[in-house]
Amino acid sequence: MENYSVSHGTMLPEDLVPCFAAFLHGINPKRNEEISRLIPHDDLMLDGMTIDGNAEWWNSDECQHVLDELFDALHDEAPEGYYFGSHPGDGADYGFWECEEEY
Repeated sequence: MENYSVSHGTMLPEDLVPCFAAFLHGINPKRNEEISRLIPHDDLMLDGMTIDGNAEWWNSDECQHVLDELFDALHDEAPEGYYFGSHPGDGADYGFWECEEEY
């Protein structure tokens, strides 16, 4: 596997949650379903992934919990020698990155 960006150029929860959830759905639908149950879809997502960016939920502790769960789930799916998180040189680029050896 090579380094792979999942989301680039934003750190907004209303962008990251649906992006990460969609990616996780493609590699582990069961885990994505478990996490997606924590999202109040009726208020935030219309037509699948259309986001109401003004909803208060996006700035809530509940949203941060969902985002943390998505980070953990995607990290668990990272191939050996890789991690899921922000790129070491670009904090707004989230994806799977090769672990660098520590000296």
